[in-house]
Amino acid sequence: MKNSELFQFSAQCLALKYLPEQKSSIIEIFRKNSFPKDKFIRMCSNQLILPAVWLNFTNLQTKQLYPTEYQIYINNIVDLNRNRNHNILKQINKICQILLQKNIEPVFMKGTAHLLGGLYSDLCERLIGDIDFLVPEEEYLRAAELLKQAGYFSTLEFYGDLKKLKHYPRLIHNNVEADIEIHRKPVNIDFSNLLSAKEIYKNRIKLAHIENCYIPSAQHQLLQNFIHSQLSNRGHSYIVPRLRDLYDAYLLLNKAGWPKPDLSLQTSKMATEYFRFAETLFKIPNKPDFQPEPLFSYKKRFDFFCNNPRIHLLYIDIQKLKQLIFDRYLKILLQCLYCKEARQYVYCRLISKKWYRLHFFSLIKSFREN
Repeated sequence: MKNSELFQFSAQCLALKYLPEQKSSIIEIFRKNSFPKDKFIRMCSNQLILPAVWLNFTNLQTKQLYPTEYQIYINNIVDLNRNRNHNILKQINKICQILLQKNIEPVFMKGTAHLLGGLYSDLCERLIGDIDFLVPEEEYLRAAELLKQAGYFSTLEFYGDLKKLKHYPRLIHNNVEADIEIHRKPVNIDFSNLLSAKEIYKNRIKLAHIENCYIPSAQHQLLQNFIHSQLSNRGHSYIVPRLRDLYDAYLLLNKAGWPKPDLSLQTSKMATEYFRFAETLFKIPNKPDFQPEPLFSYKKRFDFFCNNPRIHLLYIDIQKLKQLIFDRYLKILLQCLYCKEARQYVYCRLISKKWYRLHFFSLIKSFREN
């Protein structure tokens, strides 16, 4: 089974509860001696969907095809993630109460918004790294101070103006599950014209079960999914669509339909390819209402790179090197010619011995995490 075929099969397993007619065909594939069971588990883990897929296997009775030690190990992962997400919801409740002291209304985004909004059938389905929430720009620094007073702190050293950041430097706490990021902008500043804080606040949804807690509308969650996955994280230029993001997009598409933002022609094409790819992955050809899409360029490129991982890694490294030179170094140096803040930003870094070490190791990490 090719990597691209295994990716497609993983998507079918992920969406099984919405496509129960696939149960018999999935079991049949699993029972083949040639099916790469270990490789399948690794792919699900790398794509951050293992708990969701394993949960589906509970009803499918496919878990029994794995050795007992496999079952015990992955069951523990699923239980740990369910407990972690339960604790994250408790943490969110406390954050909401802290911010309520100053009448600051947080809008929780990305994975936490999906959890709070009931996008998943079980808390264990979504792996969540940190808690992202948006606050009004004028309350941005005050919100950070309130949470610092509650025991959160940052270990990062920042050299610029905090008011110009997309989000406050990551805050951690010794006694909670997740780090937090307080946003004044919902997406990278380069893409803030596609989704603004004003639009999110205008259409936000107030949750009844948690006081002072809000999430974006389903349309805005879907648009943020695309911007974060394909533009900010360069998923489109690297041809790296993560199954966790695609699954979120698929669930949101079913809930909200296609978003209708004011996109440029190029960005609109990227969004169309991304959402079509999600629909193609999770729709099954023998489903009565399924209309097969012609093989579009994004999928062709993805299939090629998926089946040729060494070429893909080389391609990503070349893209990262270009972005490092042109988008980061040359861009900031050109800004120094006319912008005092940019010159101060560069100067503070160049005189900091700590920055050279941190920057060097961050570059190594960036090129290794392919």
